[in-house]
Amino acid sequence: MIYSKRKSESWQLWHTYRIEDLVSNILLADQNQIFNAEWQAKIGSPITDTGNALTFEEAAAFGRKLNAFALRDYMMAVGKNTRGILESLTLEEIRSMVPEEWVMRILEEGGVTTDFRSVWLLVFWGRLTRGGMILTPMTRHHMMHLPPCLNHLPILDE
Repeated sequence: MIYSKRKSESWQLWHTYRIEDLVSNILLADQNQIFNAEWQAKIGSPITDTGNALTFEEAAAFGRKLNAFALRDYMMAVGKNTRGILESLTLEEIRSMVPEEWVMRILEEGGVTTDFRSVWLLVFWGRLTRGGMILTPMTRHHMMHLPPCLNHLPILDE
């Protein structure tokens, strides 16, 4: 049972950092996301989206396919990039909404699918100011997904 729970940790990490990549680069900075065909090949991901539409069994199978070291490197690249974006935002930008075209880029670039369990993210993000995106998808979202990962660390079993 622990094995399958650990494999879902890969999905948790994939999911949170794909969302951070999409939100920080496309919605906060209107620039290219970090994830591309090269990262997809390194990580071994069969999908480009956030994985929202995957069932638990699909997420567990997905996690088993990933190269954990490449995923870690992707996470580090996304985090460093996000820090730079956040440092460059002005107060006016933080208070602003993003254009609808930026939100739709996420669908066009494969960050979400048309499945209802995935596409709702566009509506959600489209209603937030950039400041709201910093607080919700990029901060609170990590805090939602971190505990399931931490609950299975071997150090906690001692």
